[in-house]
Amino acid sequence: MRTYRFKDLRPAGWPFTRKHTTTLEKRGEFPMHFIIGDKSVLWVADEVDAVIERRVRTRRLVPIAGPHPEAAPVPVAAAPSSAN
Repeated sequence: MRTYRFKDLRPAGWPFTRKHTTTLEKRGEFPMHFIIGDKSVLWVADEVDAVIERRVRTRRLVPIAGPHPEAAPVPVAAAPSSAN
């Protein structure tokens, strides 16, 4: 069984901080770690890889471009005229 320490998560494709990772663990959106020592925890690599793969498969494929078509136009201030 392969495992990841926190420092191994970023190279595996997990870009989030330790705090956010802990938040996602508590919500059930990221696998729970297990303790191997006083200050050491590990994650099962297959579980982490599955979460990363799921995020890739469900990502937004079409980027959001520009305002919503029904949004009101933003007024543009007129340029000051130069009076000579």
